[in-house]
Amino acid sequence: MNTLDDLTDETVDNIFHITDATPTTNPVFLIIAGVPGVGKSSAHKEAIKRGYVPKHDYATINLDTLVESMKVFRAASSMAHFLKLDGQEDVKFGTIRAYQSKRQDLELFDWYDKIHASLDPQTRKRLDKIRSRYSDATAIQPHAIQELAESAIERAVKKQVNIVYETNLSFNKKEERVKKVDAIMDLLKDTPYRVVLLHIVAPIKEIAKRIHHRQEYQTPSLSMPFYRHMTTSETVLAKIDKENKESVKAIQTIHPSIHVDVMEVTMNESRLPKPKRYTLRKQRHKLSTVFGPSRSTSGYLADRSRSASHSKTSSSRSDSK
Repeated sequence: MNTLDDLTDETVDNIFHITDATPTTNPVFLIIAGVPGVGKSSAHKEAIKRGYVPKHDYATINLDTLVESMKVFRAASSMAHFLKLDGQEDVKFGTIRAYQSKRQDLELFDWYDKIHASLDPQTRKRLDKIRSRYSDATAIQPHAIQELAESAIERAVKKQVNIVYETNLSFNKKEERVKKVDAIMDLLKDTPYRVVLLHIVAPIKEIAKRIHHRQEYQTPSLSMPFYRHMTTSETVLAKIDKENKESVKAIQTIHPSIHVDVMEVTMNESRLPKPKRYTLRKQRHKLSTVFGPSRSTSGYLADRSRSASHSKTSSSRSDSK
């Protein structure tokens, strides 16, 4: 998929496995919560082991899965990562706006439009060609990715299938609310759903290291690469972790019907993506051939055919994020 307008309800339901999931009379809504990068997607196996959801028969709601399924995100983020490797300090790329933007290109190239004139001619020529592929993708769509995910949850609940929702929680102290969970509980009122909250925790230092290895070495090296910037600041991650813990504590008081469980994870360093040495010339060539004009006949053509397979596995429940 290229841009936001490709995310039809049918496509979203396929990505989230709502289409495949079987309706049941005793559905479970499992919220897997934790700091970004803690390993929420990796916790699916444990959730199955603990009996919360059946193996291979549930919908998985994850905003990042939608973003990562789109070529416009992979192209823009890979350009940002390349320029970062090339020492460009003016790269201000982030994915937050991608969740909320209603523009077809998710406004993901705005940072590039501001700095491209300052790039060396060879790099600018290559990256401008990639940018030009999305120059017309600025029309406004009726829904943002975040709203598409919310609508998908409603469809999954209506179908009455088991649901796993991966998210990060925050507690509004002034209103004494955890808005995400409050909205879910309102939606599930008068339904047969049982709600379970699985809180994933890990040492902050390990989370930071895991994020760094994934975003610097793993995802930029895929046949259809991408770069989802996340902070590796232990101070910031500790603050987010505190907010999640406060939220979980509040949920136990506000919504006593929710079964709360905690899963502590320990990082296996041997499974971390290994550091890679990037040759800038090769990286630039890869971006041009993977994301540039389709007439390219380089060896990366085969990679593009494999990217379809990767796209499926990246949204599968067994994928480890």
